[in-house]
Amino acid sequence: EDFTDKVRAAIDIYYTRYHEILAAIAKGQGERLSRELLSGGRRLVEPMPGVGMFLALIKGWLGEDLELFFEEMREHLIFQAGYDAKRLDPYKGRLARLGRYFQKNPAKVAVVTSSIEYEANIVLNEVFDVIRKQISDWPLPEEKKEGLLSCFQDPRSLYDGIVTATDSSEIRLKPHRDLYSIALHRLGIPPGQFENVVGFEDSESGTIAIRAAGIGLCVAVPFTGTKGHDLSAASYVLHGGLPEAVLVHGCFLPEGRLRKYFA
Repeated sequence: EDFTDKVRAAIDIYYTRYHEILAAIAKGQGERLSRELLSGGRRLVEPMPGVGMFLALIKGWLGEDLELFFEEMREHLIFQAGYDAKRLDPYKGRLARLGRYFQKNPAKVAVVTSSIEYEANIVLNEVFDVIRKQISDWPLPEEKKEGLLSCFQDPRSLYDGIVTATDSSEIRLKPHRDLYSIALHRLGIPPGQFENVVGFEDSESGTIAIRAAGIGLCVAVPFTGTKGHDLSAASYVLHGGLPEAVLVHGCFLPEGRLRKYFA
């Protein structure tokens, strides 16, 4: 057997096991499998840190209660991205305004993935299951938590668009622009407004795809598996992920746009 045959065999084994696990997760066995295969309370499928909070924010559901997440975001950035606490403290005062801004101006949001639709649906449903469990620990009033739980029941109700490899017949995936171009079309965003769009990606191919689609701002949020990628196509590389985008960068909104949202 030559090396190529070994690689092919390894890929076949990997994808067979991968789809066995996905099928089990689709049947509601994700939590059980995670306990059997992982330690420390981790899940086989998890959202990146801050995803639930970020989605609730930009959809306008948090309002000024975003300020209640300050300590959580601050701690994450200190330990995960090496921020100095004194540098982060001044940003707290902006959070309530940011929350009020999105309450008045909720954002359209889409998921763009090179996974096929079958895989994406399973993963998104599992991510939302994890987010619903996280909500119970959020620093929010119980009444607001109950409302948010209903908002995170179905990914297709929350997202304004979900674009997968299936939408392009599994061709011209990232780093090609096609999937992002489909998303822009579905969201009803004309080319003249592309400069107002922000794209978040965790990989080299994804950042290139965002740029190729003409999206105005590309933000890289790498994780352990992609920290070695060339992310030079991105306008920003945030090792603190979405909490850094919210706390430090104010979701990249111009300060002047937030002034009217003082209490």
